[in-house]
Formats: sequence, C-alpha cells, structure tokens
Amino acid sequence: QACVGADVPVFGGTSADAECQGWWYQLMGQDGQCQAFRSGAVVCCVWLSVEVSMGMSHCFAPTMSKGVITKAVGRCLYEIDHKPAAAVLNEWMSGAISCALQGGNINKETLKWPLLTEGRRMVHADRILDSFDGHSGVVKCLAELKEGMPLEVLHTYSAPELTAGAVQVTTAALERFGEISGALVVCCLGTKNVMGDAQVVNMSSRLPQVLGAPFIGAFTFGEQGPVEGLRSCHANMMFNLLLFGKSRPSPDATPASSWDEALSAK
Repeated sequence: QACVGADVPVFGGTSADAECQGWWYQLMGQDGQCQAFRSGAVVCCVWLSVEVSMGMSHCFAPTMSKGVITKAVGRCLYEIDHKPAAAVLNEWMSGAISCALQGGNINKETLKWPLLTEGRRMVHADRILDSFDGHSGVVKCLAELKEGMPLEVLHTYSAPELTAGAVQVTTAALERFGEISGALVVCCLGTKNVMGDAQVVNMSSRLPQVLGAPFIGAFTFGEQGPVEGLRSCHANMMFNLLLFGKSRPSPDATPASSWDEALSAK
C-alpha cells in the first residue's frame, strides 16, 4: 500500500505448506520460465474491465471471553488486561495450551481458538516465548497487534460448522453483488486443517453450486484483503473472496467494495 496508495485494494495470501514445517516457497515467471524464492513476494497488478467485490470474513463462532491488549510490540502479545497473555489465553481456551505455558509451539493447539480484534480481523497465536525481553508468558502471533486493541477468542466445535460458515460467507457476498463471471477464493490453511480432508472436499463441491461460476482457490498461512472499518490488511484464519462481475464498472464506481457489513447482519 505504501507503493500503490491506500485506495488500491489488495487481495492475496501468504505462503504455506501442508505439513506446517516452514517449507514455504514463492514462484514467479511467465511463458514457462519460472523462478522459486524462499523469502520473497509475488505481486500482480490488475486493471479490471468488470466490477469487482472483495472481502474477508471468518467461519468461527464467538465466545464470552474478551479483553483489551495492554501491551504488545509487533507480533508479540505481552499482556491482556494487564495480565500475562499466555495465562489469559489458556483460561480463555479451556486449558488448550497448558502444555506450553513455559514456552513452546502452540500452532496446532490454537487452530480451533483463533483471536479476533478490531475490524473483525483474525489473528493466530503461534507460540509461547519463555522469558522473552524480561517477560514471561509472551505469545508470538502470526499478525501484528497493538496496545488498546480489543481482543476476544473464537471457537469451532465441528468441521461441518466451518464448511457451513464458508458457504454462508459466499452466499452473503453474492446476495449483495449479484451474478458473477468468476471468483478467487483464499482459505487459511489453519482453517483447512481444522476442517479436515472430508470437509474440504465437501466445501469444494458446494462452492461451485453457490457461486454459479468458475473459481480458483488456494490455502494460505495468512490473508490480505479488506475487513470492516479498515482498508486492506493482513490477518489469519480468514476466508477471503474476490468476485468478478459481468458488467463494466461505471466511471464513478468505487473500484472495489467490502461486503462485510452484510455478513454482520447474517
């Protein structure tokens, strides 16, 4: 956004691998000539001849556990409500990360317990850092957090709930936008791992029926797109849609619109 400006929407995802082992690559090229990178970014600039709509949402259910971030630096979460972040999150998550309170990876344990912050943006807690920067119970996340942000934990009780949520998000987007010619669908790899292979197949078979148009999909370790009240941003555990219409945009049309408020009413 620093290069193209805040008014140009950004849509995409972060590199991932199926086993969550850090085997992440980016591929770039044309005319059959490609290069692979381990720590790069692939950017495609698009000038559209049809109207588009894009937005990110999630497929998880709310809980009663909420607080305010009282200390955070970058992706490191130190305190929630002036208490060590790891202890608070472990209580919110019904003891799901008890095994790593002294330090360790919690990536898999927190897949069913993503964090929600401003703009309905989701953040995934990745690991607990023991005695980090003079503090204990520091939680490293996969997206940036700031002091003063609200924070709550979400949860899913079953894989079919996530599939139903993805279909609901897609349906709400179509109700606002109308008939489409195609779509890009980006789903977080963490969400996919919670779904399991059977539900991924189920979702993949249902989406074409809902969309009524061809689509390309990907599973990523982080998603970029617009959320409620914010321009394009980076988040985790999200379901990200880019819809292509059938008509040309009018001269005064907004380049892209977020349909997130439509989901809030669902």
